[in-house]
Amino acid sequence: MQLISEPKLPSLFLQVISWVLGEYGTADGKYSASCISGKLCDVADAYSSDETVKGYAVSALMKIY
Repeated sequence: MQLISEPKLPSLFLQVISWVLGEYGTADGKYSASCISGKLCDVADAYSSDETVKGYAVSALMKIY
């Protein structure tokens, strides 16, 4: 979760982070679904020109809820 807030991360790295958060983000109970979804929305907004990153972020959002 700390890495996702870093500016200018590579696209592939954000895709992997989004996938992992979608699959396992709430598994340990450390972060709530609303906190994770907020970060994923920030990623989708910040990388709005990259359709692949947005797709991974939206997919992760759907998996969380």
